[in-house]
Amino acid sequence: MLKRILKEKSCLIVIDEVRKHNDFDKLQILLQCTGVRTRVIITTRDKDVAIVASGKSIPLQLRSLTEKESWKLFFNKALIPEDSLNDSVLISLKKKILRKCDGSPQAIIELAGLLSTRNLTEWSNVIEHAFLEENILASSYEDLPPQTKPCFLYLGLFPGAFQIPVRRLPHLWLAEGLLTPLPEQNMASEDPAEKYFKEIINRGLIEVARLRSDGSPETCHLPGILWDFFPKAVGSRLFHAHNTTDYTSAEPPKFNIRRLAEYVGIKSYPSFDPYIQYLRCYISFNTRKRDLPAQEIGTFLNTIVIKRGFGLLRVLDLEDVYKPMLPGILRKFLYLKYLGLRWTFL
Repeated sequence: MLKRILKEKSCLIVIDEVRKHNDFDKLQILLQCTGVRTRVIITTRDKDVAIVASGKSIPLQLRSLTEKESWKLFFNKALIPEDSLNDSVLISLKKKILRKCDGSPQAIIELAGLLSTRNLTEWSNVIEHAFLEENILASSYEDLPPQTKPCFLYLGLFPGAFQIPVRRLPHLWLAEGLLTPLPEQNMASEDPAEKYFKEIINRGLIEVARLRSDGSPETCHLPGILWDFFPKAVGSRLFHAHNTTDYTSAEPPKFNIRRLAEYVGIKSYPSFDPYIQYLRCYISFNTRKRDLPAQEIGTFLNTIVIKRGFGLLRVLDLEDVYKPMLPGILRKFLYLKYLGLRWTFL
């Protein structure tokens, strides 16, 4: 009956969130039933599925909504009365809502639906604790091959909205043992790091921010909506982010820290011994004003090695940190695989 209807009538079929090749193969039965007057729109986060589905056509890459478009969609979906448009509370929440949704129509619709049932006075608390697109993100993540998942989670070390140089990722992944280099006899095969990176991009889990002249990705970043997803990585003890200078009421970590990302000065970081004695990776993003050399980094690294006389660091990445002071400390890290000193002016 469906075949007869599709052959005889003008139909528009929209199939949302096709995630795998297998799913698209199943749809072939439906697509073969369509007549010349039927049009089919398929949405997917997987670039390979989009290419196969488009045939000879070029897939349409959707952009994020602008702030103006985002606010208009939110305003309509949240069923806000027009006389509330100039409400001071709503105006104060506007920036937080736009930042939370980051131009994603799905996120805007979900948050608007969530807030439409609440009083305006409750909105701030709801926005703070809303986990938007969690099911979609969880599905995209679970769909990744097992060997690619830790490479994706590793991106959580980078600060939100940080433009991640793509060139850094293979070195970090390799030093951490997250991928295996190709044997010399297989050098013609696809590089594992490039393969993993493509798999993550194709599922919409990261976005390319800037391209090189040859069209390859130069920098990438995590969509803002993903930052509700990464507390799970912290919870799984993958890494610890140092992002506060107020540790007066801080409790010691509940586990030995393996990877530490520094967002603010490491001088304020409490050296809870023995929690940092097993540190394997230290990456600093403290690109402060270039005035004085970063002496506190040497002090912190000394703290790591002082007890046993050597450190277990495999990764020390200080890219863009102004003149980190490392007096004679590097030779004490016997297992060091990756040392990043680009743009340190050393």
